[in-house]
Amino acid sequence: MPSTPGQYAVIVTEGACSDTSDCYMVLNTTVGQLEQSNIAMEVFPNPSQGQFSVRITGVNHESIQLDIVNIQGKTLLSRNVGSLHNESTTQFNVNLAKGIYFVKMQSGSNVEVKRLLIH
Repeated sequence: MPSTPGQYAVIVTEGACSDTSDCYMVLNTTVGQLEQSNIAMEVFPNPSQGQFSVRITGVNHESIQLDIVNIQGKTLLSRNVGSLHNESTTQFNVNLAKGIYFVKMQSGSNVEVKRLLIH
């Protein structure tokens, strides 16, 4: 498992032959960080055609940042949703090509990433 965020590929070698996968962006590399979080995120509907909501639940967080990230790790859209007091729902209506994206939520040291399929 990667120890830092970045782009990674898998190389499989058997005998004199090897093959390399495509590169994939790894945003969160620690499970412990998510387990200790008192904040959670839900993305729905998923899959989506570009209209979706992000529901965040938790207790008293000062500043929450939501990012839409493509498979290469490039941030396509950032939105500061402000402070959280128990629950907040943010709606998105984005014009993105069909594919896999990631919704990244960050509040202080709390980070959660959910996969989003646009079809």
